[in-house]
Amino acid sequence: MASWTAGSYVPPVEPTTQVYPMNRTTRTVILFLIGLAGGPLFASSLSVVSLADALKNPALEDIHSEGFLPAIQPVQAALLNQPADDEERLAFHARVSSLARHRDTRLGKLFFGALAATPDIENLPDDARLAGIEATWPLALGASARVRVEWRLADKTWRIADLQVTLDGLAAAPIAGMAPYFGSGELREGMLDMEVIDYLLGRDPADRELPASERPAFDYDAALARVFKSEAGAYESLIADLSAGINPQLEAEKRLDTLKPHLESQAEFDAIDKVAHNPERGRQFWDTVYLQIEQASGGPRPSAAPSAAGAQVRVRWSAAGAHESSCALLRLESGELSLRGLGEEE
Repeated sequence: MASWTAGSYVPPVEPTTQVYPMNRTTRTVILFLIGLAGGPLFASSLSVVSLADALKNPALEDIHSEGFLPAIQPVQAALLNQPADDEERLAFHARVSSLARHRDTRLGKLFFGALAATPDIENLPDDARLAGIEATWPLALGASARVRVEWRLADKTWRIADLQVTLDGLAAAPIAGMAPYFGSGELREGMLDMEVIDYLLGRDPADRELPASERPAFDYDAALARVFKSEAGAYESLIADLSAGINPQLEAEKRLDTLKPHLESQAEFDAIDKVAHNPERGRQFWDTVYLQIEQASGGPRPSAAPSAAGAQVRVRWSAAGAHESSCALLRLESGELSLRGLGEEE
């Protein structure tokens, strides 16, 4: 049977490799870019936004309309996995139709807002065969929204092999498995536009204590835009600033001043400070970090970074037969970005 995983269609195919293996996260700057250096020329770019636009097509609302089959073709063309038989095809069509039909509800806007805000993957190497991006945005009341996409190169064409849009956190529990966007259960149309969804986007919980006639107006669309706001070109800007600020010609203290705003904690800074001032290891430390940042400037990257504190985006890729590499951006409470990376598995 075909199945949907957190808002995405995943019909049965041959076993696939794990998209996001449990690599060790490197926490110090001396290692945070290992695995990003070197490689062939970079050219490819991948985006999930075009699929999101195709899924919102009004022509998909009625399965029996003349426009349905032409409208669903770009959706199917974007996906690696295809329905295996008529039963799966009908289920797939019904789900896609539901996604489009309820796109203007609160839940539909949340789903499509997350997809539209997912950054592209830029500068993939020509020999890449698998790529993925995972973006996470904090919501109110301790909840979060996450989009996870995996592409695979098949017959010289990049296609989406897995797409997941999920809501996490206790406050999101009432809608986290709600069809058609975040689950495959019974579709309850009357719940897709519940006012309670507003509180995940920052509406004052105290409003619930007031009679409906006395509750202040809440601009859902504006709140959604704030949650998913992003900064285009953030990765390139961060790399450029780090490259200039830790130039070997600068004093160690100035280089540390450059790094400090982009570190997640004082403990991390203290560890780097200790190494940077070590007579035996300091020079090697700075040479290595500078070289890695210079090499990373032309590597795979997200096209944008979420603006909300606590949001993050991670890009992963691999060539045929090669280990997976990764880079990530984390938005700190200060508003600065912290660069993280996972190197090749040893």
